[in-house]
Amino acid sequence: MSTTSAAPETDYISDQPSMAERSSALLQKVQEIAPVLAEHAAEAERERHLSRPSFEAMRDAGLYRMWIPQDLGGYEVDPVTGMKVLEAVSAIDSAAGWNLQIGCAITILMAYLPEAGSNEVVESPYCAGGFFPLGRAVVVDGGYRLTARCSFSSGCHQASWFICQAQVFDGDTPRVDENGEPVVIWPFYRAEEGSIVDTWRTMGMRGTGSHDTVAEDVFVPEQRAARPAAADRSIRSISRNRSRDSETSGWRSSPTAAPLRPLSS
Repeated sequence: MSTTSAAPETDYISDQPSMAERSSALLQKVQEIAPVLAEHAAEAERERHLSRPSFEAMRDAGLYRMWIPQDLGGYEVDPVTGMKVLEAVSAIDSAAGWNLQIGCAITILMAYLPEAGSNEVVESPYCAGGFFPLGRAVVVDGGYRLTARCSFSSGCHQASWFICQAQVFDGDTPRVDENGEPVVIWPFYRAEEGSIVDTWRTMGMRGTGSHDTVAEDVFVPEQRAARPAAADRSIRSISRNRSRDSETSGWRSSPTAAPLRPLSS
């Protein structure tokens, strides 16, 4: 289920000085791959998951990099730019657009991982999963033993990583915070460590491939366990290295922003 390949030959999107120009470059990429998306839309509906050529076209165009933090090699575009790209893809193939938005939304969570974890996941940042029902993460030396079954895991057939939301347990005892609330994590685990249960038999949006994904006693190291509580503090470059640019109605890098580094596709 590997999704790795060589990096795109050109990465001119990263070189665009303004968000408006970056937006235009991404939209141009969508138009370039439009024939592939249109050709394989019916296949996705028939097979009940996104076609491999459609996934690879979006991957190689760099579209899955839109919301990856800039200091991890992503484009970290503003929400409006991202929505324009998603709208353009969805106008060609709604299933492709849905898969792209789910995959991009999950990549934002890399910002909540420890640096070692985010550097690991970003090497092949194609993710799928769900947040309900809650899984179970039992604390062990160096991480957690994860057991979970998540519904509506759109794009799971092409994913390198699965993610879920899991409640943390110390043995059989649920861990709670200082307010008595359950402690939860967002663990990333390799797709080959989990499994897909064929549940997506619908009349609409069949091509999204939103089947169940399962982890059965999978070890997840601490570095790949994102914590929702991290939303209360500054996280990676999304908050540290970005500032509002009223002229472009987008976001621009601050003078201290980390340079982009190559990202394997």
